[in-house]
Amino acid sequence: VTKVDPVVAKYLGYALIPQAGVAIGLSLIATQVLNVEMGSQIRAIILAGTLIYELIGPVITKVALKKAGEISLTA
Repeated sequence: VTKVDPVVAKYLGYALIPQAGVAIGLSLIATQVLNVEMGSQIRAIILAGTLIYELIGPVITKVALKKAGEISLTA
């Protein structure tokens, strides 16, 4: 679909892992739209997942950028 280098396309998903703000925003909308119990459960699951992704996201992003050849190996 896009004319992007196949190596960049291969690792692009890993570089998008630390996009937590969107997930947190959607969880807040879910708590407002759904009933209290279900909304609270969804919010707890998303916040726990977001915490994990925020801890490992920068490392995975750096590895993905290195493998895609977008940054040097010494960065």
